[in-house]
Amino acid sequence: MECSSNPCQNGATCSKLLDGYLCTCANGFTGTHCQTEILECSSNPCKNGASCAEQIAGYRCFCAIGFTGTHCELEIMECSSNPCKNGAICSESIGGYRCNCAIGFTGTHCETDIMECSSNPCKNGAICSDLIGGYRCNCANGFTGTHCETEILECSSSPCQNGATCSEQIGGYRCNCVKGFIGTHCETVFITRCERSECSNAGTCTQIGNNITCTCDVGFTGERCDTVFQGCIPVPCIGGEACENKTETWVCTLTVSLKGICFITFTICFPIL
Repeated sequence: MECSSNPCQNGATCSKLLDGYLCTCANGFTGTHCQTEILECSSNPCKNGASCAEQIAGYRCFCAIGFTGTHCELEIMECSSNPCKNGAICSESIGGYRCNCAIGFTGTHCETDIMECSSNPCKNGAICSDLIGGYRCNCANGFTGTHCETEILECSSSPCQNGATCSEQIGGYRCNCVKGFIGTHCETVFITRCERSECSNAGTCTQIGNNITCTCDVGFTGERCDTVFQGCIPVPCIGGEACENKTETWVCTLTVSLKGICFITFTICFPIL
């Protein structure tokens, strides 16, 4: 048999020899006459889970997600395109990637800000402010802590002075002053007019508002009891009665039986001689 009879198959080239001919096979075929197709996929040339498809004079690798190359030998680095948002960390995985979100974010690409204030984390009347990746509690007066959970004990610093007692109140404190002191912290000495002894000579002082009244002891008179009462000096009793000093006045007491005529213009009865 010679080349004139086209003994070589599948596109092979026939070469005449002295004692016959030689078939030079095209890629993908083998055998004396190149009649046998070589199954390239049988050697598993495709990598990383790719599927192999036989083709005339060759094969083709269909890569799995995340791989590329003739034999799907190259992993596609998805993280190189920075798909993760808001400070998330991108981790390569087989056939893809994963975004590890920063605190306060969620979603496939960490694109969604979690509204932390929706869970009402702030206590005791605090105002919650949503921040990027978190929140902040703005405490009401008298509270502290991350969530305003701790009451500030203002009395612990002993702000009240001069023996005053301290009472805790919401958002503050109150000083209960002892007698003689006034002021927010009982820091000011306060002496009433009566305590300044404005009434003289053991007079009794009564204060209403800023006005005082002095009630004098026996023997004294005047607005401030600063005048000695001279009621029985000289003796005012005309009929020989005994004179007795009273508070700011005097009284004549009869010591003998008297008869007389009392005149309207006099307050003393004279004896009839």
